[in-house]
Amino acid sequence: MPAADWRDIHATLLARFGAQHWWPGDTAFEIMVGAVLTQNTAWRNVEAAIARLKAAGRLAPAAMLALPEAELAGLIRAAGYFNVKARRLADLGQGEAAQAGEARGGERMLHHQGGRESDARNSALDRCGRL
Repeated sequence: MPAADWRDIHATLLARFGAQHWWPGDTAFEIMVGAVLTQNTAWRNVEAAIARLKAAGRLAPAAMLALPEAELAGLIRAAGYFNVKARRLADLGQGEAAQAGEARGGERMLHHQGGRESDARNSALDRCGRL
């Protein structure tokens, strides 16, 4: 579907129903982390992993990058495939830290292993304040 088509559909739905706030997260980075962690796992496990990242003060790009990958994997263990997801989160954190303030995080998600088009589109919309 061309980008203009889904933007028109989103604008129509937003005008009719308002923001739905269906993807939980306090920050755009947390939403992207959730999109990575939710792949092949139940949401309750993602919530547990995010809670551990928050409790450890590691739910920010720079804080996540300061961790050894094995320690990051231990914090997200509940989400399954934790070694693979730790590498993906490290890549995501690196991209976010390198381009902080740029509203193109969703597009960068496609370049990280495991990024899906729907996750990238939703993240980009959220960063623009449209979700």
